[in-house]
Amino acid sequence: MLKGKVALVTGAGRGVGRSHALMLAAAGAQVMVNDYGGSAWGYGSDEGPAHAVAKEVIAAGGIAEADTTDVSNWADAQRLIDCTVERFGALDILVNNAGISRPTLFGELSEDIWDRILDINAKSMAALIDAATRHWRQEGPKPGRAVVCTASCSGSNPHLPLGIYGISKAAVLAMAQVAAQELAPLGVRVNALGPTARTRMVTAAMHGYRDNIDEIMPFDPNYDLYDPDHIARVMLYLVSPQCAFAGRFVAVRADDVYLFDSWTGSHHTGNGGKAWTHEGLARAMQKLP
Repeated sequence: MLKGKVALVTGAGRGVGRSHALMLAAAGAQVMVNDYGGSAWGYGSDEGPAHAVAKEVIAAGGIAEADTTDVSNWADAQRLIDCTVERFGALDILVNNAGISRPTLFGELSEDIWDRILDINAKSMAALIDAATRHWRQEGPKPGRAVVCTASCSGSNPHLPLGIYGISKAAVLAMAQVAAQELAPLGVRVNALGPTARTRMVTAAMHGYRDNIDEIMPFDPNYDLYDPDHIARVMLYLVSPQCAFAGRFVAVRADDVYLFDSWTGSHHTGNGGKAWTHEGLARAMQKLP
């Protein structure tokens, strides 16, 4: 289905990103496997995961190359786009999947935690989309291009203790909408994907709050609801010629796929073209659910 296409996947060394890279390659795409190999909290580095996944792709008969760029740096993220084009001769698919997670609560934050989460989860995606767009504008419009950004239901429906993570993923949802509008004339479809899967990110996100992840996400050998491959199948649809969606948020758990109506004003009240009094507005608002 994707023969001749070139795909860049960030955060592809483990978990959902690994499934993305393997599935894109199985569909015929040439894949740049990016992962700087940091911890789920965003610290340290390890070149092993990216190279291991690239070797998996090659062993299965696909074409891949490993890259260990830390895409949270704007200039390095831009260079990664240039490197991908130089190595494979094109760029058709960008899967913005790199991300970190950890518990964060207001009153317990530090600037470095805020910066690290926003830099990896949101700024990296903006930098890569920006660089890819520069390349695509030079080439001119071409059908079949796609960007998928890993978002989260924590961005649309935040919950404890994922405060700053939720903020970063809300930014991703807005970014996908904006990019979808701007890049459509270039033949690019941009969508956001919200995964529910059993990965080290889930454990890191709930560290110290919930230590029973294996109970929350139990393994079933007959049908594993939390296998990352479920997420990759929907990603593959979103980058395929069959997909007609753009600027949308699609959340996935196993075979359950949810299409969100984002930022919808679901209720309204008015005052007949007259300025509200405080008491009148209070009475009107009491009638809303």
